[in-house]
Amino acid sequence: IVPPLIALALGQLLPLALSASAGLFLVAVAPGAPLMTRGVAKKGFDMQMAASYQVWGALLIPIMIPLLVAVAGKLYQRDIWIPPATLLLVIAKQQFLPLLAGMALMHFAPVFSTKVQRALNLCGNAILTVCLIALLWKMGRVHAADAVLFIDLTTYRGYRPLALGVRAKLATVKDPRLLWMIDEIFSADDPAVSNSVRHFYSGADLAGIPLDPRHSALQSPAKFAAYVAAATFNTLPPR
Repeated sequence: IVPPLIALALGQLLPLALSASAGLFLVAVAPGAPLMTRGVAKKGFDMQMAASYQVWGALLIPIMIPLLVAVAGKLYQRDIWIPPATLLLVIAKQQFLPLLAGMALMHFAPVFSTKVQRALNLCGNAILTVCLIALLWKMGRVHAADAVLFIDLTTYRGYRPLALGVRAKLATVKDPRLLWMIDEIFSADDPAVSNSVRHFYSGADLAGIPLDPRHSALQSPAKFAAYVAAATFNTLPPR
């Protein structure tokens, strides 16, 4: 729920075209993260449990995406419905088939699988890097884009104290290089963050609002996410 809220907030805070806001929302609405399993394993957590979360996230896609997109479409007076069966076919092809192939290889050739694990990880990283560079180049030619923004949520805690981690990178298209990046965790138990939240909402128009957002924002995931989005993108370099 939080990533779509952040995407909608960005559409209001930044001068984005409606098409760009829609694309950002579609990226944010997908449950799960492709690199979640690897990230969890690097931090010493149970990789099998992380993989199970990835599977459950994939199973939620045919349910969550149609509902969230339909609700977001209503905000813009649009009737949008994505067939769940179409999404299920994509997930089966891109996630379940590779997962089943890896499970079969580990079952029938465990020694070989263990030996080639590191080499396959390096190969996968190389392929991912090449694909990202090719994607930047193609997007620059097709859409006349100058740069591409990558956003990843690294931490989420939806109960008190609220916490949200954001990792973002802005890369040029023609000559691939980083223009800006941030990797920050915003936690409501940090005095500097809580003071910034109150300051962020101190300029809000409180007329007709029954609950003062300067206090409720530290208990509301949606309001806290709006602050995080504003605080993150306020660090963007000037044009």
